[in-house]
Amino acid sequence: MYIAGEWVEGESGDRMEATSPATGESLGTLPEGTREDAERAIAAANAAWRGWAERSVFERAEAMERIAAVVVERRDDLARTLTLDQGKPLKAEAYDEVDELERYWLMAAADARRLEGSMPPSVDAGKRVLVYRVPKGVVGVITPWNWPYTMPAEVIAPALAAGNAVVWVPAPTTPFGTR
Repeated sequence: MYIAGEWVEGESGDRMEATSPATGESLGTLPEGTREDAERAIAAANAAWRGWAERSVFERAEAMERIAAVVVERRDDLARTLTLDQGKPLKAEAYDEVDELERYWLMAAADARRLEGSMPPSVDAGKRVLVYRVPKGVVGVITPWNWPYTMPAEVIAPALAAGNAVVWVPAPTTPFGTR
């Protein structure tokens, strides 16, 4: 589990085994999270989000673009891991999902740069109303097994781009593709 900027074991010390549906082989074990681990992750996200939110939209957009660049650099590895972890056919689906993953991060970068407020009309002609978009805090994301890269990215990328922090729980049946 990645909590507060570090890979950590779960509070219970319990581990779960991941088996590849593509080959039947064991991929290894991972920490099995508990309620206490979730609370620890939420507390860490709450502690971190204000610092992230204070960054300019341009800094956040650049971070999203760096993530997209890493996806491109690791394209082959990510596609192979997806096939082992989830069972998607490598050429028919896994590469497509990795390519889509890159696009979600690039879209979030573009969206961050376009965050704008508005000035709706006021009932008082002498006053102006300004609507300003601000990060709200911590976003919780729980995702299914069938699109382990793109379904989380659809929510995580825009949440981060808007200045929020994220606590993400991937499906336990596809845990390796998320590392």
